[in-house]
Amino acid sequence: VSGDSRLDRVLERKAEKSIPLLPISYKESRTLILGSIIPSDYPYIFGGLEKNYPNGQQSLEEKDHRIIIVPHEVDQSDLLLLKGKLDKCRFDWVYYSEKENLKNSRVVIIDKVGILADLYAFSDAAYVGAGFGAGVHSVIEPAVYGNAVSFGPNYHIVDMAVSLVDSNLASIIHSTDDFIQFLSLLENGNGLEAAQVNMNNFISSQPLGAENITQAIFKS
Repeated sequence: VSGDSRLDRVLERKAEKSIPLLPISYKESRTLILGSIIPSDYPYIFGGLEKNYPNGQQSLEEKDHRIIIVPHEVDQSDLLLLKGKLDKCRFDWVYYSEKENLKNSRVVIIDKVGILADLYAFSDAAYVGAGFGAGVHSVIEPAVYGNAVSFGPNYHIVDMAVSLVDSNLASIIHSTDDFIQFLSLLENGNGLEAAQVNMNNFISSQPLGAENITQAIFKS
């Protein structure tokens, strides 16, 4: 087994210098990212957010939390559906494209494709979408950036997700209560730090697939 060559590329991308995508406030706060979410995730994550932040925007401010929301699709109907969910949570939110409003925002909807992998650099905890659908999306990026990681129960098609679960490094979300429990990490400094250290140690222990493959080819 050579390792996952996709991990090599994510590590390379992390090492590349890039223009900051979000204000520094997203790194200074405790930040949750909802990555590549689809409608089947919504009952669990937004139900959990509504209960965890009972006073909406005020609760976010009191806890000094921020939320990055990255829908799998960014067409108008999907964005409107997200808008309704966030309005029900009583969050003030902005679109990523509204650059002038990002500085003071606490909830941002990413209405641009292709930048999710780099956004994990701004978050502490990640929920990766589609685990209540056909199967969870890539968990490599949040893991490489040391996020505490969670996803729905349909994760077995992704080898890295299985490895994280087997190593007790990921939270499987079956219910709203599970998601609330995961969110509690943002208020547990020691627990969050331990989860991040363990994730970084796990990633550093993984074999570099592309290097192993090329070595095997040229040695044969």
